[in-house]
Amino acid sequence: MKKLLLILGILAIPSLQSEAKTYQCTICADEGWTRCDNAYVTKGDIIKVKASGKWSTKPSYGKFGPTGMATPWCEYYTIVRNCTCGALIMDIGGSREAACYDEDGIFIKAWTSGPLRFRMNDTGTHDNSGCLEVEVEVIK
Repeated sequence: MKKLLLILGILAIPSLQSEAKTYQCTICADEGWTRCDNAYVTKGDIIKVKASGKWSTKPSYGKFGPTGMATPWCEYYTIVRNCTCGALIMDIGGSREAACYDEDGIFIKAWTSGPLRFRMNDTGTHDNSGCLEVEVEVIK
């Protein structure tokens, strides 16, 4: 009984409970860095990103999802070199770091504080098409 009361007492302390906030936005392939619904993170927050939809780097290449397309020649046109061409990428506050979307989405600890921005991992947006629906969960 004492253990149960101790556990219940700990759970009742607000500072030990995490707070989560969810944001939703549309990120289009023909746009540059785009902020997501005023999502702002503080260094150390946990960020979970899931996306759905199809987009393309060029009409003749067909459409693909947020993980991008694995094509060797495409790596020359990426913003983040170690990330698949056409994948959804995220940065925080315009920092020089970026996170890449993979088969598990994006699940990281914020490396700095600032607004979240997203775009396609492609240097030229003039011939891109399509949009992704992005859901971001920020856990404080």
